[in-house]
Amino acid sequence: LFRSEVRRPTGDLRGAGLTLTNICYAYEKLDRFAESLDYGRRALEVFRRTGDRRGEGLVTNNIGMLYVRVAKDPVTAMEYGMRALSLAQDEHDRRNVAGALDTIGQCYRSLGDYETAIDYLHRALALTMEIGNCVFEDTIRANVLDTYLMMTTADR
Repeated sequence: LFRSEVRRPTGDLRGAGLTLTNICYAYEKLDRFAESLDYGRRALEVFRRTGDRRGEGLVTNNIGMLYVRVAKDPVTAMEYGMRALSLAQDEHDRRNVAGALDTIGQCYRSLGDYETAIDYLHRALALTMEIGNCVFEDTIRANVLDTYLMMTTADR
């Protein structure tokens, strides 16, 4: 369906990594987990090979989100989320720190640890508000609300 060979002849490996990342997103939107994961892993390999730690952190977090949302495997997702958080913090990449915190929060929610989930989600929300990313802020607010709703339902 998708081809990333467009950037390879030019030697633009970072561009190839970004293209693979975008294809990963596209397959996720098509609910094609296996293909999405394959392209995410290929992008991760490119970013690691080129030493692009910011790209590596972004894709690592994306793979974590695939595991929590699509594969329903919060334990594996948590491993990716924690690695993404570490990479983002090392790179002082606040946007990706917020993304990783959100992923980790969703992992804890999936595991039924709502208090810890809300802690991570609130940290993600505060950072997102601080950097002014209104679209992601809305997404995180929805995740916080979903977590509170799940917590209330679980108490019944």
